[in-house]
Amino acid sequence: MDTLMNYNNSEGVQYVPSEFGMVPDPDNMYNNVAADGFRGNFIGVVGRRAYDARLYSPFLQTWNGTAQYRAVSMLLPMRDVYQDGPSDPFWPVYRELLRSDHASFWREHPDLKAVQLTDTGQFRGHMQQCYHRECDDLRVVTEDGLLFLKKTTDAVTTTLLRLAGGGENCTDGPISSAPPTGRSVLQVATIAACLVTASLAVILD
Repeated sequence: MDTLMNYNNSEGVQYVPSEFGMVPDPDNMYNNVAADGFRGNFIGVVGRRAYDARLYSPFLQTWNGTAQYRAVSMLLPMRDVYQDGPSDPFWPVYRELLRSDHASFWREHPDLKAVQLTDTGQFRGHMQQCYHRECDDLRVVTEDGLLFLKKTTDAVTTTLLRLAGGGENCTDGPISSAPPTGRSVLQVATIAACLVTASLAVILD
């Protein structure tokens, strides 16, 4: 996950390089965003087509996008991105999708599944001027941005619970006998550990 609170439903605030429109992708990101007036109202999901599907498909299903909160996929066509990507004619475009931590997984261990969830950072609204600058401060925290963050957090949590087996495998179990003062902490820790285990099972599969 990388930059998740920049939400702006106004037309024309989302920048997408025009080169993205040339990529032969059935879910072409550029065309998708252009058709909606270049609004900054979506979460970007970056992954490798088919290979990372066990991560991005359940997330997209859980997200259940609406006109207010959309999800836009940006999927690369190769598994070993750093080995096969540079010879692809659209490598200059795909390289723009390697700006965050997910790319480290793909580079060092291509067999590991990884996706990036992003509000597109410096390509949206005020972040085109303020990304990694002093003007990126608490003044840019808005109710719309917080609701967008909540939507993302809920979708990620629900997705992980589904990957863990519908959530029944992430119950509090024996910790119900713990003292009340420590019970809530133990519950959170136990569920978090279960979610991490579920994630690793998919990533390493």
